[in-house]
Amino acid sequence: MEPILFFILLIVGLFLFRLIAGVVLPVVRTAKVIRREFEEQARPRPTPNPAAPAKGKPNWDKMGDYIDFEEVK
Repeated sequence: MEPILFFILLIVGLFLFRLIAGVVLPVVRTAKVIRREFEEQARPRPTPNPAAPAKGKPNWDKMGDYIDFEEVK
């Protein structure tokens, strides 16, 4: 009777381990990631300085003459 009880307890233990490792741990990890992303979005972002020129916009005054494109056949 003793080996059968040990075998049953072993199977129940493995089932509980798989349940915890397969369901509970991923849910906890996902909750941490979602909480972290939510906190990052909730932080106030610095507002851009309106007096500073926007980066990436070309300075049209310093550009050369416009060269018309001619299609080559």
